[in-house]
Amino acid sequence: MYKAVLAFAGHATAAAALFVIIGLVAFLLGRFVHLLAEWGLDPNLVIGLSALEYVLFGFDVISLLFFLFSAFKVAYREMSE
Repeated sequence: MYKAVLAFAGHATAAAALFVIIGLVAFLLGRFVHLLAEWGLDPNLVIGLSALEYVLFGFDVISLLFFLFSAFKVAYREMSE
């Protein structure tokens, strides 16, 4: 049982680290897009990069949920044995 708990803790830590890394990239992209907008860059490019920022955040959240669900499933199987 302890093995399952430790495995889940490891998976949750890895998921949190990936969540922070991808979220940080999306955040920095957003800051960069706002800077480009202030400089008067083409609005179409700003809109496209803003869309990419939101896609990254969405991918980040979905990946975190999927990763944690998979970790819960594996931990539950190991604990039920």
